[in-house]
Amino acid sequence: MLPFSLKVAWFVLSVTGLVGCWVVLMIFAKVVGSMWLPLLYCLGVTLLQVIFCLGMIWHMDPFLMPKAFCIPQTVMFSFGSFLLTGVTAAFTFSTARTILRRTHNPSLPNSALAYQHIYLIPVAVFPIVASACQITAVVKLDAARPSDDMHCDAQPIWVRFLGYAGVSVAVSIPCFFVAAFTAWKLIKAHNDSQRSHRRYGNASNMCSLPPLQEQPLKCGEPPDYQSDIHTEPSSATSPGLSMSTLQAHNRTALSPDMSAQRFHLPSEEPLALQAWIASSDSPTARGDDLYEPGTPTSFIFPRFASPSQVSSAKDSWAAFTENDDRRAMPDDLSDSDAVSSLRWARDKDLASVTTEIGKELDERHPNSTRLDRNGQPRQPRSNSPLNLTPAIWRLVLFQMAFFSVEILAALSTVIDITAHNGKPSPFGTQHVALILAAWGPCVIFGHTPAIRSRLMFWR
Repeated sequence: MLPFSLKVAWFVLSVTGLVGCWVVLMIFAKVVGSMWLPLLYCLGVTLLQVIFCLGMIWHMDPFLMPKAFCIPQTVMFSFGSFLLTGVTAAFTFSTARTILRRTHNPSLPNSALAYQHIYLIPVAVFPIVASACQITAVVKLDAARPSDDMHCDAQPIWVRFLGYAGVSVAVSIPCFFVAAFTAWKLIKAHNDSQRSHRRYGNASNMCSLPPLQEQPLKCGEPPDYQSDIHTEPSSATSPGLSMSTLQAHNRTALSPDMSAQRFHLPSEEPLALQAWIASSDSPTARGDDLYEPGTPTSFIFPRFASPSQVSSAKDSWAAFTENDDRRAMPDDLSDSDAVSSLRWARDKDLASVTTEIGKELDERHPNSTRLDRNGQPRQPRSNSPLNLTPAIWRLVLFQMAFFSVEILAALSTVIDITAHNGKPSPFGTQHVALILAAWGPCVIFGHTPAIRSRLMFWR
C-alpha cells in the first residue's frame, strides 16, 4: 500500500495546480486574444483533477471505493486525457498554420488561435469516439477493478491502451513532430533575419538627412569659385556664408535650374550627420535650412545675392545674430532678399532632438508608439530583426512538453506489459503526468512578461 502522506501530497499538488492552471491560462487567453482553446484545456484539467481528488473521500484507497464511483473514475481519466490531447493538437495545428503563413514576421497576432470549424475534429469528435470505444471495453470486460493504487484504473492492463496509455499517445507522437517542425521554422526564420540584419546593417541607423556632399564643378564656373563656396556643412565652418566671401567674389546668383538639380540620396554614414547636428548647436552654426517636407531626401541649395544687395544683407544678418537667443528671424529680412534664402531649418534640429528623445523613450517603454513628422504612427523598419514574441515561443514549448508528458503517462503501462507483470505498479509515471498536466501551463506560461506582470499585481 502507498503511504497516506504521499496521497496527501498528491492531493495538494493537484488542487494547487488546478487553481494555478486556471489563473495563468485565463490571463494567457487575454494576451493572445483567444479564449476557447485555453478554456477547453482548463476544463479538461478540471475533469482530471476533480475526479482524482474526489478519491480522498475514501482516503484514495481503491478497495474502499464503491463500484459506482470506480467505473466513472476510470472512464473520466481517459476522457480527460483525450480532451487535453485534442485541445493541444488544435493548439499545435493553429500555431503551425500561423507560422507557415508568417515565416518572415512570426509575431503572435490576435487571430492566431481563432476558432475554425476544422478544430471540432480534435476537440470534439476525437474525444467522443475514443471514449465510446474505451467505455465499451471497460463495461463488457468489467475492467474497472480496484488495485494498489491512488485511483481506480482498468484491468487487465492491456485495456489501458484503449485509454490514456495508447490512443492518446498515438495522437501525441505526430503532433509532437509538428510542434518540433514549427520550432525549427521559427529558429530558421530568426537566423535568416539575423544574417540579413548583419549583412545590410541596422536600418534604424540610416538617416533621411545625410551630410551634404560637395558638388562637382559645373561648366562655366570660374576655377576659384569651388574653393570658396562649399555646400557641405561641418563643425569648422558656419552654415551661413560670411560677408567677406561675398565681397571677395563678385559672383552672380546661381540659376534656379542649377540649384534645383543639386540633391543627394541618403548616405550610410550617419556619424558625419551626427557631428554636423552637434556642430549646428554651437553659436557659430545656428541658422535655418531650406527643407521641403514633401521631399525628405532633397535640399534646395542657397541662391547668392548680387553685389548690390550685400550691404543690406549684412545689416539683416547682424540683426539676426543679435536675436540669436530668441532663434527668430528679424522682420526686415524679407523673402525677396537673396541672402536671406541662406537659412538652415531649425525644425530639423528639433526633429533630430525629437528623434533622440523618441529613441530613449522606446528603450525605456517598448510599448510606446513613435510618431513621424506629420503626427502619424511610425511604421517599424522592414529589415529590422524579427520580433519573436515570447508568447508564441512558450506556446510551441508547451505543445512539445505536453506531448512528452502524454508519452510519459504510458511508460509505466508499457513496462508492465513488457515485464508481464500480473499487477500494475502502485505508483507509476501516469501519476507524475497527472500533476504535470496541471502545473505545466503555470511553469511555461507563468514566466511570460505579459502574464508575469499581471500576476504580480501588487507591484
